[in-house]
Amino acid sequence: MQTVRSVLVFQMILMLTLSVMLACVDPRAGFSLLCGAGVAIIGQVYLAMKLFGVKHELTAPKVLLGFYRGVVGRFLLMVILLAVLLSLHVLIAGALIVGFILALLFAGFNPLWVRQYSSMRRATV
Repeated sequence: MQTVRSVLVFQMILMLTLSVMLACVDPRAGFSLLCGAGVAIIGQVYLAMKLFGVKHELTAPKVLLGFYRGVVGRFLLMVILLAVLLSLHVLIAGALIVGFILALLFAGFNPLWVRQYSSMRRATV
């Protein structure tokens, strides 16, 4: 669970930093980027809570069923949130989608950075 938390925290910090930098140029675009990243992060938090949040019977079929339910729920949650945000004409659609995609990409590459950081930390201690 510690790795999941570090992935999400790193992702939030990185996306907040990017959106603040973009907001210095165009505040609407920065907010749209942050909203898109928020949709991706909310979906990942939902999946992490579904998989690691509640301790239940750990038989293989139950774990697999829980995983499938979590993935489908995350997908539906993200589609609904994106549809609602895209229907708001205050946000910039391109920046919203870019923020969403960047947050998902950072989540995909983050375990590599976490593993490298933890190995560097073990070497210095």
